[in-house]
Formats: sequence, structure tokens, C-alpha cells
Amino acid sequence: MPPVPSIPPALTGSKEGTFAFLTVRDRWPKILGKIVDQVHRYRHAHIAVHGEVV
Repeated sequence: MPPVPSIPPALTGSKEGTFAFLTVRDRWPKILGKIVDQVHRYRHAHIAVHGEVV
């Protein structure tokens, strides 16, 4: 079996100034907001087509 290459350490958003920190701080809120918006829109479109399940 060939040797397994070493895996680099996982990126964490805990160290200020790192790429991961900046991504978590700046991009995640925008991405999550877009996800919530899409789910909200899909819910209304789904209810319009299929009716609301109680």
C-alpha cells in the first residue's frame, strides 16, 4: 500500500487576520443570508403550487 500523504491542518476561523477568519467574518453572513432568502422564496412557491400542509 502506498504511503498516505500528510494532511495539512484544518483551517479554523479563530486566528485573526487569516484567510479562514476573514471568510467566516465577511463571507459567511452573506452566504447564509442568501440561503435563507432562497428557502423563503422556495417555500412560498412550493405552497402556491402544492398547498400548505398542516
